Amino acid sequence: TIKNKSWINISNISCWLGGGSCITINNSHHNHINNIHAKWHWRGIYIANHSTYNRVENCLVEENRSGIYILGNSSHNVVNNCKAFRNGNEPLWTISDRAGIAIGEHGEHRHNTIENCEIAYNGGPRSDAGLIAYKAPYTLFRNNHVQDNYGSGFVVKTNSHHSSIINNKIENNGQLAVQSGQKGIVGLTIRNVSQGTMVKNNIIQNNFVSPDSPWKGKDLGHKG
Repeated sequence: TIKNKSWINISNISCWLGGGSCITINNSHHNHINNIHAKWHWRGIYIANHSTYNRVENCLVEENRSGIYILGNSSHNVVNNCKAFRNGNEPLWTISDRAGIAIGEHGEHRHNTIENCEIAYNGGPRSDAGLIAYKAPYTLFRNNHVQDNYGSGFVVKTNSHHSSIINNKIENNGQLAVQSGQKGIVGLTIRNVSQGTMVKNNIIQNNFVSPDSPWKGKDLGHKG
C-alpha cells in the first residue's frame, strides 16, 4: 500500500492471492506502477481517496474481482498498456461492481486516462461491463481493445460529461450474457446523462445486444 506518499516507483513484481489489492494507492500522488502481475485479489490495482497524477503501465491483472479500479475523487491518473483478463468471473463473486477496468463511485473522478489497454474475458452473471466509467467527467479512452467480455463491452454512465472515446476497438462482447437472458447488454453505450462526449474513429463490431435492452439502437455495432 502507498498511503499519503508521492514519487514512489514499484515495478517488476508479482502478487497472487490476497483479500485486498495487490497494489493500493491511497491519497497519494505522482507514483509510478510498472510491470505488475496481480492475480486472485479483491482488486488487482486500486487507486482511491483523492489520489492524483499516478501512472500504471505494462501491468497484467487477471482473475481478480476487479482488475484496475479508480475511485474516491481520484483524478489525473493514467492507465497505459495494461491487460485486464478474466476478472470478475469466479463463481463466488456474484454481486455487481466487477469489471476489467473501472472508474467510479464515491465522488467525481476527473481527467483520468485509459489508453493502449486490452480488456478481455471479464465478467460473469450480473457483472459490470469490461470497461466502465461512472461519475468520471473528462476521461480519455484511447486505443483500447475491448473484446469477448461476458456482458457489455464498454459503458459510460452517469455524470461522465465531456469524455473522449477515440480509436478503440470494441468487439465480440456480450454473447454469454445475452444467451443467459441478461438485460441491458450492449457493445458500447453512452448514457444520456453524460453529455458532450466525443466518439471518434472507433471500430465497434459483432457485439451482442439484449433484445429488450433500452440501449439497443444507441449501440453503434451490435448483434442479437
